[in-house]
Amino acid sequence: GYRHVGASRGLGCGLAGELLARGWAVTGTRRGPAPELEALAAKGGLAIAQVDITDPASVSALAAALESLPSWLEGKL
Repeated sequence: GYRHVGASRGLGCGLAGELLARGWAVTGTRRGPAPELEALAAKGGLAIAQVDITDPASVSALAAALESLPSWLEGKL
């Protein structure tokens, strides 16, 4: 599996889409609304996590969230 920071739009979202197309399970992060990323997630294989990498509390919350991944990602990361 692949953990991708900054997957919400543009190049980051494109990379997430390419990884999904190649069969990877992806966890993509965003700071706020991300319609493109949400559209990819609707197709399956992508978990979306909220994070602001400039905020230590937000990064800690992401680390905790990654400990309880969706069942379809278990064993793939």
